[in-house]
Amino acid sequence: MSGSNPIRWSGLSLVVSGVLVALGTILHPPGEFADFDWSLSTIAHSLVLVSLWLVILDLLGLYARQVEETGVLGLIGFILVFFTTASFAGIIYFEAFIDPVLAVEAPEFVEGVFADESFGGALDVILPPTGLLLILGWLLFGIGIIRAGILPRWAAVLALIGAVPIGITPLLPLIIVKIGAVVFGLGLVWFGLCALVGEACDST
Repeated sequence: MSGSNPIRWSGLSLVVSGVLVALGTILHPPGEFADFDWSLSTIAHSLVLVSLWLVILDLLGLYARQVEETGVLGLIGFILVFFTTASFAGIIYFEAFIDPVLAVEAPEFVEGVFADESFGGALDVILPPTGLLLILGWLLFGIGIIRAGILPRWAAVLALIGAVPIGITPLLPLIIVKIGAVVFGLGLVWFGLCALVGEACDST
């Protein structure tokens, strides 16, 4: 990679994003509706939300760096990751700023979500395939990165491994999701550090 300022800013952004997604997920409070810490939940989801916004921007830089080498698989993976990440950002926004209000104004609804792990309606139809498409997107994008041999391959592997529990969060214990977020964050930080230091990290 070149040492240009845009790439270095992108690298710094990826490092920040990786730290925030891991920290926000680690801070996510456990517990049932009756004793749930909504203040901490808002902080945790806000950190993850900022991280996802940064990821959306940084994906453009990651893909542009290897657009010719990743081929069709890389393109499909990039599109899937871009739009599913944007979709999850909308969900996280809801959980950060709207859920706490609903917990006061419509507690029966929120308590039902906690009990059934289900939002009801269209969200229950949309969320599972969105999570699976996120995983598929990182798989294809990761394969494209590995085939291109430009960006750090093991960073792509970490991002893919971490994306799996994130994509199927409702099916897993919270601790597994937290571990996945840390692994995913490490992948983003690796990408970012390589952008900051330059060619020495490429394709390692």
